[in-house]
Amino acid sequence: MREVEKAFTPETVFALLQKVLKAGLVPGSTDPAIANLARVLNTLRWKVRGWTGPWIRELEDLQRIGDAIFVLSELLPTQRENYAASPGMHERWGRTDAAVDARAHRAAFDSSVAATRARLAAAGAEADLAAFNANVIAARARNTKMEVHADRAAAQARARLAAFDALVTAALAARDLGLPMVNDPVVVMTPRTERWRDFAEELAAIFHSLLPGRPKAAVYRFIAEVAPGISGERPSFYDVEVAFKQKRFAAPKFARLVIGENLQVKTASKKKHFANRDKRAG
Repeated sequence: MREVEKAFTPETVFALLQKVLKAGLVPGSTDPAIANLARVLNTLRWKVRGWTGPWIRELEDLQRIGDAIFVLSELLPTQRENYAASPGMHERWGRTDAAVDARAHRAAFDSSVAATRARLAAAGAEADLAAFNANVIAARARNTKMEVHADRAAAQARARLAAFDALVTAALAARDLGLPMVNDPVVVMTPRTERWRDFAEELAAIFHSLLPGRPKAAVYRFIAEVAPGISGERPSFYDVEVAFKQKRFAAPKFARLVIGENLQVKTASKKKHFANRDKRAG
């Protein structure tokens, strides 16, 4: 399929009608039906270009966004219990005997440091005192890091829980407001139009309404003539005739976002797998 560049004009449509209709059936060059046909052909051309280009990518992006909102609003909340338990666990550690022993050890260490410094200073061992002070600084840094770990971990756990709640709240709001939002309503209001078979029936009906009394064969020839300018395809008159006689047209397909259905199936399958595994283990 080649990319279509030129739009239809009333002049080109009139020339095509002269080609597909017998002389007595060709409308006048100023007949409003010609300009209307040109607008219809350009609209179909626009739809095909959209459905074979940016609209599909937009739907794919919207699908990913919708699935993400589903995960955050439906699946993530089930994990909150784990996040909520973490701050308390770290805070309880700060009140355990181990934490009390750590603080008692620091007090004893400080007392021992003071005594050693006094002894080295009295002996005039300045070099030994300097080395000792350096070791004390390193030891205190290690001890301090260990002592503040529980408080820092508890603070981080509280921050994670707050971020978790904010994320879920935002996802729920997005879901309730109907996000993701389609930028161009045409994407979901018009059937997918990608090939000549997708627009042939619509174009035939419009052709007959604008130019009543023309034979079906003229419509088939007209569709074969305009298809290259709409979709880039080149069906023959025979291709179009057979498609209409045998009704080889797929039902119109409207785009829709299937939010979470695939994820729900996967989640249900995983739950079933783990349930069967636990049953076998029991």
